[in-house]
Amino acid sequence: MRYKLLFFCSLFSIIANAEDVSEFTIRGISAGMSSNEACNLVAPDFPQAPELYEKVGSKRFGGAWHFSVREFIHPKSTHNDGCDGSFDGYDNEGAGGAMTWSDSIDIKASNKIVYKVRNNQTLAAGDTIESCHERRQGLIDSLVSKYGKPTYMHDKGKKNKDYRHLIWDYSSTPSAREGDDGYEIYQFYAECEMYSHDVQFARILIQTELHSGVALQQAKRDTPKVKATIKPNL
Repeated sequence: MRYKLLFFCSLFSIIANAEDVSEFTIRGISAGMSSNEACNLVAPDFPQAPELYEKVGSKRFGGAWHFSVREFIHPKSTHNDGCDGSFDGYDNEGAGGAMTWSDSIDIKASNKIVYKVRNNQTLAAGDTIESCHERRQGLIDSLVSKYGKPTYMHDKGKKNKDYRHLIWDYSSTPSAREGDDGYEIYQFYAECEMYSHDVQFARILIQTELHSGVALQQAKRDTPKVKATIKPNL
């Protein structure tokens, strides 16, 4: 592709064998971080359309790229409850207008403390499905070496979607779900597919999710307590 997206080496931070998700990160964001700090950290990755065109060195109209920005993250704003950003990028020059770059992030916070991060990316990954497999396996090897063996690992082959799903689950109860204080989980999902329309190339779909019940509990503990009540005047 004309524009190289070198994201694979910086997707995850280096840690070893965590016992919970407190050390897991997505794009440098960890559970318990200030929501303002987290949103401002990724704001440069989710700008308005003019900044994206400038980033890839393309004209906005009739250039090598076309971008559709659904949400952007305003830098240096107050993001008490979190933020979200998303865009799709279409390569007009190298891929015949096919989508080769899609990115979205959703950061949730309670009482200004991040407890959930979800990041979805779709990216061109070479000419063949094997090139996608190699990149995916490299990501998996990196994750396992940093975080230790996952609690669960699922995969599907040719007859179904070609994916790998790794889950590190430290939830306090088996029935814990998203939004629960006891839900403590990190997930990595990567799917390989071939784009075969006017042009043909491999794409990798990556989804990462971090949810920390520990951070959610901390956010609730930090909620200011009212020290006096006011008697209603009826």
